[in-house]
Amino acid sequence: MDNRRREFSDLLDLSFGLSPGAHFLDDFPVWDLGLAAPGVRVFEHRDSRGLIAACGIREVDLKLGSSDGHLPHLSRVALIGAVCCHPEWRGRGLASRLISEAVQWAKDQGVAAVFLWGSEPGLYQRQGFEWCGRQVRAPLGQVLKNMKTEIDSSERGRVHRGLTSEVFELVCVRDRGLAMGPADWSWYSEHRNVQWYYSKRAGKATAYAAIGRGIDLVGHVHEWGGDLADLSGILEAIHRDHPQAVWLGPPDRYPSVGPSNGEEFLCMAKVLSSSQLPGDLWFWGLDAS
Repeated sequence: MDNRRREFSDLLDLSFGLSPGAHFLDDFPVWDLGLAAPGVRVFEHRDSRGLIAACGIREVDLKLGSSDGHLPHLSRVALIGAVCCHPEWRGRGLASRLISEAVQWAKDQGVAAVFLWGSEPGLYQRQGFEWCGRQVRAPLGQVLKNMKTEIDSSERGRVHRGLTSEVFELVCVRDRGLAMGPADWSWYSEHRNVQWYYSKRAGKATAYAAIGRGIDLVGHVHEWGGDLADLSGILEAIHRDHPQAVWLGPPDRYPSVGPSNGEEFLCMAKVLSSSQLPGDLWFWGLDAS
């Protein structure tokens, strides 16, 4: 690991207060400077001792879903993440300044909006970010009960575990979330604390789902798609392994969740163009930075 990559990794671990042996980049490998994820840029502040604050930003294409069989529309946007500051330097506005620089850079690139997720909404609201989008959480057991009444599960593929290139191909063709392709495999496959399940029929992957991530999304099924009957079999397997699992998804997308914990905001955004945010805005769990 080269010096800049190690500095960034160490500062992230320190800033997020991770326990020994846990690493931020295991859960957010898109910011790993050694993986060369597409569209990533990192703004830094240094002193004589080295790196003391940083902010990452990614330029990406966001799919705006289509329910009528047509290809989804793509919108060029940016995602902010890996915002960190050495504890001894907090309260001096370094993170705010780097966020402002990142937003200005995104504006110069002509992106439509900048999105982020974070535990300090006040910091971002002062930068002009607002809550947007909707998501629903519901007990996975409840989702399964609803699915059993809505689909024919008499024939389902066999459930396997792990992330394969074939599963990633299914992820790449979904009609919402980030647009991804072969260049994204390098970072997407490096999530250390995600458990993948997938189904195969006639030697072909037909559905998938993923649960968990170390820092956040613990116990949450946050990636899912493919054939509905096969997906129900995958969710049953996850429920057996994780009885307390929670399903996470958009309010208007199958499977219907029935009684849930209610809708909540999806993320924060700052719109940089004259266009409005779409009503079907969505990011999958591993899209989030």
